[in-house]
Amino acid sequence: MALLATYPSTVGLAALTGVSLAFNAALAVVLAGGVAGLGVAGAITGAQIAMRERVGGVRLCVERGGRRLFAAETTRERA
Repeated sequence: MALLATYPSTVGLAALTGVSLAFNAALAVVLAGGVAGLGVAGAITGAQIAMRERVGGVRLCVERGGRRLFAAETTRERA
């Protein structure tokens, strides 16, 4: 669900980058850096969430359209 929240800004910035490429290459480069920055921030945040889930033995969920956070216990079989 959290991934859906990233689409508007990512798609909008990518569209602006494409349009600016036709008019101003320098601006397109700056905007492309912004797109890359969003990707890096998303990857870092995803890794942090995965680590917290693994350490806590839970699956973190956010209510769609809300701000409530839920932690569901995971069932793991230990070898």
